[in-house]
Amino acid sequence: LAGTRSLAVSGLALPESVLGIPVGRKGTAVHFLQAAAFVGSTPGLKIGEYVMHYENGETRTADLIYGENELDWWVNPAEGHVTKADEVWFGSNPATRSRGMKTRLIQFTWNNPLPDVTITSIDFVSFLTTSSPMLVAITVEHSRQ
Repeated sequence: LAGTRSLAVSGLALPESVLGIPVGRKGTAVHFLQAAAFVGSTPGLKIGEYVMHYENGETRTADLIYGENELDWWVNPAEGHVTKADEVWFGSNPATRSRGMKTRLIQFTWNNPLPDVTITSIDFVSFLTTSSPMLVAITVEHSRQ
């Protein structure tokens, strides 16, 4: 999604949000495979959110907090690691290799407070900070009943 630096750095006019990502499932947790781009954020800054829409009309929000469950997808060793998520994939591309760096993706798990109610859709929203939230995949973990 867009951030305040995304257009200048990439030349891409990215959207500020993606609304109504269809889900149609119940589950105990939602797993987001994600990262951030064009980073310049301060740890602890809320850079975006996921808004879960339920079949009963309720909504719940999962915050994207830089340093907790979001970090730059280009690994900067000085930046450390996320504190409330897991770095689950590492790779590289020509640009990162030329700088002696790697890329990464982060798995953020959000525990669903309404596991017996169908999540109809999810909104992915940027707060237009210097970081651009990136979303690769969403997985809903079903109850084991």
